[in-house]
Amino acid sequence: MTQHVRLGFRDWISILALSVSILLALAASYLRIDRQLSELRIAQEFTLEDVRALTEDFKLMQNRLMEAPRWTVNR
Repeated sequence: MTQHVRLGFRDWISILALSVSILLALAASYLRIDRQLSELRIAQEFTLEDVRALTEDFKLMQNRLMEAPRWTVNR
C-alpha cells in the first residue's frame, strides 16, 4: 500500500526557494575561491618583484658600504 503526498503551492515555493538558496551559496563559494586564487597569483607576482627589488637594494647598500671611508664605518 503506497501513500501519496500532495504538495501545495507553499510547499513548491519553499522547495524553489531552498533550491535557489543552495545554487546561490554554491555560486558565492565558487566566486570566493576564484577571487582568492586571483589574489594569490597577484601576490606571488608582487612577491617575486619585491624580492628582486630588495636584492638589488641590498647589493647597492653593500656597494656603498664598501666604498665608504674607513673612519665612518668604524664609528
